Amino acid sequence: MSGQSQGGGHATLIAIKHKVARVICTGSPKDFYQKQNVPAAYYKEESATPKNRFFAFNHLQDYTGSTSPEQLLKNCKALGLYEFGSPVNVDAEGYPYHHSRILMTGYPIVDVTGPQSEGSLTAHFSMLNPKNADRWKQVWIYLLTEPTP
Repeated sequence: MSGQSQGGGHATLIAIKHKVARVICTGSPKDFYQKQNVPAAYYKEESATPKNRFFAFNHLQDYTGSTSPEQLLKNCKALGLYEFGSPVNVDAEGYPYHHSRILMTGYPIVDVTGPQSEGSLTAHFSMLNPKNADRWKQVWIYLLTEPTP
C-alpha cells in the first residue's frame, strides 16, 4: 500500500487498522496536531501491520501540509520508524541506505518561500516526478524489496 501526501496518511492509518504487506509514504505522513504541536495520536496506536513494514521517502524542503520537515520527522518517530535507524539522506548514502525506514532527499534544491510556494510543491512531489525516475531507481527498488522479517 502506498500514498503521496494525504494519501500517505491514509495508507498509514489503513495499515495501522488492517494488516498489509508493506506501506510506502511519499510526501508524508503529515498528520500533525498543530495546536498542541504533536503528531497525530493514531501513529502511536497498536498497529495491525508490523512497523518494520512502513517506509517513508521525503524531501528536506517539503513544507506542504506542515510548517516544517521536522514535523514530518516527528511523525516518523511517533510511528516508531526510528527503531529501524535514523533518517538517511539518499543523496549522500547508497543502497541499502543503512536499512532505514526513513529516506530523505534534498534534490532538487528549491527556493521555498512558504508551504504552498512553487519550491515547496516541487519538493513535495519530487519523489514521484518522472524526470527523476533514473535518479530514484535504486531508492524505489529498496522501498519495494527491502526485507521486512
